Amino acid sequence: TEIYTLSLHDALPICGDDEELETTRKAAFDILEGSAASLASEWGIEDVPGLVMAGWALAHGVATLVITGNFEGRLPTDLAAVSQHLANGLIGLGSVSSARIGEIGT
Repeated sequence: TEIYTLSLHDALPICGDDEELETTRKAAFDILEGSAASLASEWGIEDVPGLVMAGWALAHGVATLVITGNFEGRLPTDLAAVSQHLANGLIGLGSVSSARIGEIGT
């Protein structure tokens, strides 16, 4: 939790001066970017930076909501349930988006 919180605040001295932390941050981004590139290649998606941004935003957004207690009393907090609901929501959004793009394109 502390490392995640620190990663949100580049202005904190530890982030700019800690070589190990910077190496870890780069390695994490490389994994994200590599995963996005593999997925894009496999599924014929052209916008790799878009996948990187979406994955990064989702991961950090959900982590922030869980860490700050915003799910408490509102939504499931169990990691498996959060993951399943997030996947279902993304699939639903993807279906709606595809349908809307199809409507706009015609």
